[in-house]
Amino acid sequence: MNVISKLCLLSTICGLVACKTESQLDLDSLSINHHNQNLEISGFVITEQSSPLSVPEEYVQIHTLSSQLLGQHWLQHPNFLGDLAELKALFKNTRLPEAGSFIAALEQTKNHYINSLNNIDLKAKGLQREIDKDLDDYKTSIAELETKILFLQTSENVYHERVRTLELNIKLQSRQYHQINDVLRQSLQQLLNKHAPNIQLINELTFSYDDQPHAICRQYNGMSELLTTISQNCVYINRDQLLSPFPSFLKGRASDLIDSYAPAIWRSMTRLNGYFDTTKNKQYFPDNLKYQLAQTRQALREKKYINENKSALLLHRYQQELAYTRQQQDDTLSKRFLDQNLRIDTRSDAFINLLNQTESPVHPYADLYNSTGIKNRFTHAYAEKVLSQYPYELSFTVSPSGYFSIPNQTKAKSVIFNFTDGSQFLNFKITKRSPLPHIISSESTNLSLNTHSLIDALSEKLEQRWAI
Repeated sequence: MNVISKLCLLSTICGLVACKTESQLDLDSLSINHHNQNLEISGFVITEQSSPLSVPEEYVQIHTLSSQLLGQHWLQHPNFLGDLAELKALFKNTRLPEAGSFIAALEQTKNHYINSLNNIDLKAKGLQREIDKDLDDYKTSIAELETKILFLQTSENVYHERVRTLELNIKLQSRQYHQINDVLRQSLQQLLNKHAPNIQLINELTFSYDDQPHAICRQYNGMSELLTTISQNCVYINRDQLLSPFPSFLKGRASDLIDSYAPAIWRSMTRLNGYFDTTKNKQYFPDNLKYQLAQTRQALREKKYINENKSALLLHRYQQELAYTRQQQDDTLSKRFLDQNLRIDTRSDAFINLLNQTESPVHPYADLYNSTGIKNRFTHAYAEKVLSQYPYELSFTVSPSGYFSIPNQTKAKSVIFNFTDGSQFLNFKITKRSPLPHIISSESTNLSLNTHSLIDALSEKLEQRWAI
């Protein structure tokens, strides 16, 4: 080997020695029997980002999701199944046999939750029907009682005046209806006479009605066509019949005339008579003038045959009944499990109080989570996993004689020495003023001795996070 080669080899060896400068753990001064062949010492470098005693984010998430599932009522949890599925996935990702019982309990909890939710839904729907019926009954009773009270409080002269006013309004409304109807018919006849003077209009304007919202009206209702110039509900007219006498070149103008007058005719007709659908045997627009007149005349007849004493007794009774019914209505409306739309809020405290006998579906998981023995086995296994998966580049070994060399020394904040016999572990803190010495002994500053194992120390931290 020539001189240059020897120099290169020597340089390489020196470089390696410089990079791998060893320190020594003085086992004798630390009262550690280094002659014990079963004793192994491993080391962990603690940096700003990594520490074997840090609780992993995965474990923190297990605790957080468990707290959310167990720390509030299951009906008030906004994402119960989502959190449960995520928690189940976290336990699976640990790949620990000790996680199997938790996974099974979460699956059982999911099934109980779905069944319980279906039962709650049935109860809520039944209770909602009862409340809706009660509120409808109260509303009807209150309206009837208010009408009776108003009748008793109104003098006979007032009813006479109302009859006269309604008779006059009916006369005026009837005249207006016939006038508009006549104007439409005359306008159509005049248009037709210019081109076909011998043809007379036969069909009258007729209406049909559907109380659906205007946005979903059909274009045709039987032979009748939708009147688009009325935007409330669905009003149909016999447009094709009215246009049948007109030649094709006049149908557009005739149709425009119909659109101009038909809305006013419809409004006048319904104001006067309402609209009675013979196919459905149903009266629409019941508060029309003729109905009001009939009701007022009936009230006037009754008023003539009731004396003052009987009227006063009835008034007092109806007022008491009204006050009682309103109180019942208020009691129902004030139920705290009803929302602002009078729908049952199954997440409200008041509704949950109604279900105080219902077993919580989270019991399978809660019982397991709070079991000390199962918790200890899982946290211990998890601690072993954390230490076994500590980054290789931040781990080192110590020889039986106590020699070691740590990686990433410039980033190290502390060094932990772990003993496989589980009796203790050492923590040496590294600072700028106290760098890692060549020899660490019982006299070294920044050295702390822990009289239990590193796994036990980490397990204890995990158990502390386990509690809700």
